[in-house]
Amino acid sequence: MARYRWPTIVVASTCLVLSAFSLWWVFIAYKNYRSPDFTKVSAGPVLGTCVESVSDGQLKAAWYDDEDWKCNDNSKKNLANLLSVSVHAMYDHNKNVAAYAGDEKAVYDAVISATQGADSGYQITRADAYAALSVLKAPSSTDCATIYGVSTEGTLAVTVLPTVACDSTDADSASGDSSTVEVVPNVDTLYTHCAHQFSYARSYPTQGTFGIPMVGKESKPVLLPLIAVNSTTSWEDRARIIVGTRWGYSTVFYVVAMLCTAFLIMDCTVLILAELTRVDSYFAQNAITAGNKQSMREGMMTM
Repeated sequence: MARYRWPTIVVASTCLVLSAFSLWWVFIAYKNYRSPDFTKVSAGPVLGTCVESVSDGQLKAAWYDDEDWKCNDNSKKNLANLLSVSVHAMYDHNKNVAAYAGDEKAVYDAVISATQGADSGYQITRADAYAALSVLKAPSSTDCATIYGVSTEGTLAVTVLPTVACDSTDADSASGDSSTVEVVPNVDTLYTHCAHQFSYARSYPTQGTFGIPMVGKESKPVLLPLIAVNSTTSWEDRARIIVGTRWGYSTVFYVVAMLCTAFLIMDCTVLILAELTRVDSYFAQNAITAGNKQSMREGMMTM
């Protein structure tokens, strides 16, 4: 009879241990990752910026290093978006690491000019864009105020996208006169753009940016609605609402997950106890039965 009981006990015990670990993991995940959201919302506006840059690996994953890069309207828009969101990392590199020169300097000037709301007329090729972006590393600071030395926001300029051409033969001025016209960065304008781009819940990624936020793209939950906001809601309040919404929705999920896991633990425990005490329970129920041990044995084998 034992050979029929112990496999069930072993499997149920294994499930009990795994369920207990799962419950612990869910609780720790909630405590370490979601509970801080509640603290942030309670403390006030979610302040600070987090400037980021594209990596060389991401550029290669999009084939920007390859001469066979498929150039069409969609891929040119993706590259233009990526250049647009990389302006602050490019500024930091040019200022604190190594100044751009040649065609890369022309790309840098064109991106700065577009961010400040003016189209320089310079058409950027894939090769030049890759050369300017592939040298980027993590910015010297993730804080916009530190990068630009400015801490007061002004009026956000109406930006334009840099112009991307398929190759040098299609570009009207791939390395022409536009590259000799140096664009002077306006740190007030760039800081305001940086704060709008990298402050939490102020902007959102779009196609081709590898998750880097783009100014003008609304930040909101992907599937579930964002309530209690309208066109007059300040970005500070909107950020708090988004963080609170994330905490609220995730809390519902975590509670359901923990309740389901607790039920599995209870179920495994009851099954283990039932199997361990089955023989004693059976004999106790049949203690007054006279004789017929063979019938009892056969009954136990079929349970």
